[in-house]
Amino acid sequence: MLVKRYEHLNTNPWAEKKFKLMDNISDDYRLVYREHSSFNVLISIAYHVGWLGLVSTTLSMGYLIYKNPSVQQEKGMEGVLQSEKLFKPLSNVGRVLMIIGSFAVCIVLIVCSKTIPFRIYHNSAEKMYKAVFVNRIFGKKQIETFGEGTIVPTFSRKFLGDLFFNINGRNVLLDKECFSVPYIHEQMIRKSN
Repeated sequence: MLVKRYEHLNTNPWAEKKFKLMDNISDDYRLVYREHSSFNVLISIAYHVGWLGLVSTTLSMGYLIYKNPSVQQEKGMEGVLQSEKLFKPLSNVGRVLMIIGSFAVCIVLIVCSKTIPFRIYHNSAEKMYKAVFVNRIFGKKQIETFGEGTIVPTFSRKFLGDLFFNINGRNVLLDKECFSVPYIHEQMIRKSN
């Protein structure tokens, strides 16, 4: 079962070459961190759904402000809807709360999906790393370059300090189990004095 769980970490040279070509990374770098491919798809979907939701929520808010549709109840469905109490038209306060909730969900989707790197490459000669994140909405790659020992734990507590890190001012969630070699994780972290 453990072998099945971590089999995505064993990257063969052909797959590593494919990832480097896809991420536009030179051959000097070696793949040292890789999220599971299904997780990458989920993160990409969450990022794009967040942006689409943000646009549609903004348009809905504009419609509600500009048109100000009334909050009347349909006369023809009175008996069915009132007896079962399933559907009730939203009041103005309910509409505002729904739009604020939609904005919040969209922002959380966008921000959280930008904190998880898909792959991290390491150049041992230059002692540099390149982390590849979800593509921007128009397809531009998001790649952070940083040196060995430069990432800092975001939280001082042991449990959260092992998960969240700051890379060049960007909060990142790193899973130790996604590193192909465990010492690479320790090599990346800045040692506190």
